[in-house]
This record gives sequence, structure tokens and C-alpha cells, in this order.
Amino acid sequence: MSYHSKRTLASILFGCCLVTAYVFYVFGMRPEVANDLADWARVVLAFIGSGVIGAIILHLLTLLTYSIKVSAEERHLSDQEVNRVVNDTLVEDEMDKLIGLRASRIGYYLAGFSLIVAIAALALGVFPFAAFHIVLGGFFLGSLVEGIISIYLYEKGVQHG
Repeated sequence: MSYHSKRTLASILFGCCLVTAYVFYVFGMRPEVANDLADWARVVLAFIGSGVIGAIILHLLTLLTYSIKVSAEERHLSDQEVNRVVNDTLVEDEMDKLIGLRASRIGYYLAGFSLIVAIAALALGVFPFAAFHIVLGGFFLGSLVEGIISIYLYEKGVQHG
């Protein structure tokens, strides 16, 4: 499995853990808060902030682990050569850009579709907090599918531009 696939897999697992923590937090909330969208928004913003910080830490740990792995496997290389190998792996080429574009397009479609579903649900009389969670679920699903497609395309390769 390539470094890019491992990094994406780590991001998917982190996202799943974050959503699981959010679900446990939501089920533990007081019932009187359930209809207050301002409280929901504060909770979501707190989880977004912790998710951004966690993702940065995760990517740094993934890069550190990869660097240690390369230096351990290639003991005959000097430090400069190990740095070159790691830097060559991290350079984004045309295939990386193409994979990112293909995967993000599908992720955006799913996120946009969830917004349309949420608006339709509101038109049908669903409570606003349910529509709010439909949008959140759509963004999570879009991100999850985007990661899975990225891993698939990295492992399979992309042909025909």
C-alpha cells in the first residue's frame, strides 16, 4: 500500500472516530437542547475545530512514521538520501492531482445531494435539527466515499487521463 493510500486510510479512520464521538455526545445531550439550533451549531463547531487539530496531528504522525520506516528499511542510505526519498514521495504529481479531482468531485456530489435532501425534508415538515443532521451526515458520507475512491484509484492507478 502506498504512502498516499495509508495517509488517506488514516484520515478515514480518524473521521469515523470523530463522527462516533459526535454521535455518543449527541445521544448524551439533554433533551431540552435537542431543538435549539444554536447549541447544535456550537457543538458542531467544537467538533470541527477538534477535527482540524486532530487531522493536523494525524498527518504529522503519519509523515513521521513514514520517515522512520524509510530510514529503518534503507539503512545503507545517508540522511540526505533518506530525505530525498521521503520528499520524492511527498511531491504531488499529475496522477495525484487527477485522483484528487476525481475523488473530490464525487464527494461534492454527495454533499450537495444531502443539502437538497435536507431542504426537501424541511419542506415536508421535518424538524430543523433533523435537517441539520442530514446535511452533516451527507458531508461525512461524501468525505468517506472520497477517501475510499482515492485509495482505490491510488492502488489501481489512473489510466487515460
